[in-house]
Amino acid sequence: MSRRSIDTSDPLIVALDFPSVEGILSFLEKVGEGIRWVKLGLEAFTRGGPSLVREVKAMGYSVFLDLKLHDIPNTVRGALQGLLDLEVDMVSLHCLGGKRMLKEAVGVLREGGGKTPLLVGVTVLTSLEREDLREMGIPASPRDQALLLSLLALRCGLDGVVCSAEEVEDIRARTGRDFLLVVPGIRWEEMDKGDQARTSTPEEAVRKGADFLVVGRPITRSPEPLAVVEKIRREVEEARGKGQ
Repeated sequence: MSRRSIDTSDPLIVALDFPSVEGILSFLEKVGEGIRWVKLGLEAFTRGGPSLVREVKAMGYSVFLDLKLHDIPNTVRGALQGLLDLEVDMVSLHCLGGKRMLKEAVGVLREGGGKTPLLVGVTVLTSLEREDLREMGIPASPRDQALLLSLLALRCGLDGVVCSAEEVEDIRARTGRDFLLVVPGIRWEEMDKGDQARTSTPEEAVRKGADFLVVGRPITRSPEPLAVVEKIRREVEEARGKGQ
């Protein structure tokens, strides 16, 4: 599966990590057409399910359904077949599911016909540091592990991966321009990192080569979310200008 034509001119994906469906819908009513992409993760999906996804899609947003699927190949196949009916635009699964699981997922989308979602693999969660990996029996650094899993995802035919900005340059150098890099953990230096360990500013991430930026709390917890959105977009344009 090669990268399909996708507009990354506005790379911002807003993570809708709210404790209720009402909170998600209220936020979307507030921002309206001020954003294009949104991310619905496990918290949103367990509270709102497929009906929430359909409602958000009906409002005109592009949806990244970030469920981080990770199971035996046949189970992931069945889950993806069910998700195709939701017509989401991007879906995630864990690269640690292994080659057979990843290839099975790619196969489902090839069989789906028509419009299918972009498939991205989660490499190393941005909440993890080297010591966390060691405790799980992984001797590699987050950077080396993310690169290893990105190359596996590329060989298996995924459209891209989710990684921190710290790994973007290494992954881009080995995977090429057509491999999508989705970067969460976006924070400004003066902000509380929360549960994020490997973070970056929007400008840093884009300058290094990120295609999409996933931003949640800095936007959703702001009293003026669209002002933060515009700040991010300005930084993106400045970073792209410097790279020319």
